[in-house]
Order: sequence, then structure tokens, then C-alpha cells
Amino acid sequence: MKAEGAWWVTGAASGIGKVLTGMLKERGERLVLWDRDAAGLKEAAAALGSAVVSQAVVDVADPVAVSEAAAAMREQGVGVANLV
Repeated sequence: MKAEGAWWVTGAASGIGKVLTGMLKERGERLVLWDRDAAGLKEAAAALGSAVVSQAVVDVADPVAVSEAAAAMREQGVGVANLV
């Protein structure tokens, strides 16, 4: 799937990240979701439906995990225009 201009939101499973992704979905934006909480991420992605073009369980404090997840996004052809 090619998703040009997606919003990449870290911490997307709760708090400000979850609220923001809901607002972005309402605007018709495409979303890339990252969070370290697997269960919360699954729930958030389900609620956002087809707006989600990619998701990954990632602890952004772990540089190896970030590198691996970013490589997977590139392999999926996900284009990102905004990072939150």
C-alpha cells in the first residue's frame, strides 16, 4: 500500500496521541500509529479503521526498535509528511 502524506503519530494508543489521531481521522488523514502498548495500539487501530495505513508496537526510547520499525514502513511503501 502506498500512503503519501500520512501522519506518523507516536504514543497513538492513549492520551494526546489517541485524541490527535481521532481528530486527524475526522479530517480524512491517513495515519501511521506507533506505541509501546500492544493492546492499546490494537484497540486504537480498530477504532480508526481504514485511516490506518501502518502500525507498529515500538518503544521510541529503543533506537534498534525504531530503526527496525522505520525500515518496515519503508518496505510497505508508506510515505510520511508529518511526525508527532
